[in-house]
Amino acid sequence: MKIKKKVLIGLIGLGLVIPSFGFCDGYTGQTMAIIEQAGSQNEAEITQDNSNNNFSKIGQIGDKNLASIYQTGLSNHNEAKIYQEGNENTADIEQLDSVSYNIAFITQIGKGNNAKIIQTLNGEHNLANISQDGDYNIADIDQTKANNYNEANITQDGNWNNAKVMQTYGASYNIADITQTGNHNYATIDQRGVSYNKAYITQYGDWNLASITQISSYNQAFISQDGNYNRAYISQGSNFDGYYAQISQTGYNNLATIIQ
Repeated sequence: MKIKKKVLIGLIGLGLVIPSFGFCDGYTGQTMAIIEQAGSQNEAEITQDNSNNNFSKIGQIGDKNLASIYQTGLSNHNEAKIYQEGNENTADIEQLDSVSYNIAFITQIGKGNNAKIIQTLNGEHNLANISQDGDYNIADIDQTKANNYNEANITQDGNWNNAKVMQTYGASYNIADITQTGNHNYATIDQRGVSYNKAYITQYGDWNLASITQISSYNQAFISQDGNYNRAYISQGSNFDGYYAQISQTGYNNLATIIQ
């Protein structure tokens, strides 16, 4: 089955709801695609090819927004939603090739935001969620070749923030969460090829940098930054599993590094 919709300019009665977890909108198990647009020069595309029981929805309010969802290549029982309100935002979700029971949501409010979620060649029950409120934020979640039960969340409130989560190449049962409130913050969480890890980054302020890398399993890492120009780095798993690390920074120009 192939459903492909491409709309350049649309005006449809909306009634959109900010995405919430779980199937909704009257989803009854069949493959379904919905596009709703209000504004000018918006572009939306949904491609469902060789897929079954998938649900996709794109809602756009504003001008010159771009959105695409791809559910192709033995993709089953997945849900993908994109909601954009503002101008010149870009959002992409890919659920490709042997992907089942995965959920991906992107919500953007503002101007010039960019968000992408990749769930390709992976297993089941992976969750990815991106929420951006502000202008010119960048967020990426990559769950390529992940196994099962990974969860990644990115929340950005402000301008010019950049966040990335990687749960790839055999990752299973990991949790990654990034929250950025302010401007020009940068955060990354790397959980490639590992299992049963938790990583949380919270940034309040401007120009903060935080990075968590977990290269073994059963680790926990927490970074909290409240202020400006702070830098924090955690690396876990050089020799063993089961590490715990926490960094808390308040103020300006602080630097902290933990290597386990």
